[in-house]
Amino acid sequence: MTRQTVFGGLLTVHLAHGDLVQAIVTRTNSCINCGMTAGELSVKVCGNLGCCFSPELDNDNINFLPGSTDSFRGPTILGECDEYQIGDRNGGPIRVTLIHSGTDGLQLDSVDIETDERVVTCLVNGQELDGDDWSQFYCD
Repeated sequence: MTRQTVFGGLLTVHLAHGDLVQAIVTRTNSCINCGMTAGELSVKVCGNLGCCFSPELDNDNINFLPGSTDSFRGPTILGECDEYQIGDRNGGPIRVTLIHSGTDGLQLDSVDIETDERVVTCLVNGQELDGDDWSQFYCD
């Protein structure tokens, strides 16, 4: 009697090359009332391959103080945007939608989208977001 054992395996290869989101960095305007302590900020990031959504930018630090730069990274903070491929290797424009909620307004100067390929800065230029405001910015 001949005994034959067949071993099957699963080989996973990561083939994604392109704009994989690593971090979202915000720069709050330095005016005295530009910061936010009682509101929330969500972000939708879109590239030429699709969009992702980060439901609430919040980390262990005190965020959105006037003149501060805040970095948000990791799956707990970025949600579906963490390592999400928004673009191919050729890059292309990125569109960012900032969604505010709460009674404490916020004025940002810029938002950076850091990917494994590049850093794209979206100039917000101090536009105020308050209540349920949202605004969209095109960046390259």
